[in-house]
Amino acid sequence: MQASDVRQILRFRAVIEKLVDGYVAKVGLKAYLSQMLGPLATIPVAEVQMYDARRVRLRHNAAHSHMELQQYIAEFMRQSMPWMVIHEGNCRYL
Repeated sequence: MQASDVRQILRFRAVIEKLVDGYVAKVGLKAYLSQMLGPLATIPVAEVQMYDARRVRLRHNAAHSHMELQQYIAEFMRQSMPWMVIHEGNCRYL
């Protein structure tokens, strides 16, 4: 992979992030999360594994482990949402 390829990928990523931001602004964060998470939206956050774009596992605050995943992300991870969520083999990308 060459430097020009990396720059191209970064440009595409920036465009996708702008599209997602615009969509979230249009429909609201909770609606976006509900659509993207599907049935995982209502699972307690303690029962899922969350990962960032580098596939580093994200930890949740144990004091809030009873919260539904959608609510937890909306309240505590608004600025740095997980990239991938897994529950019992079901994987969703945000």
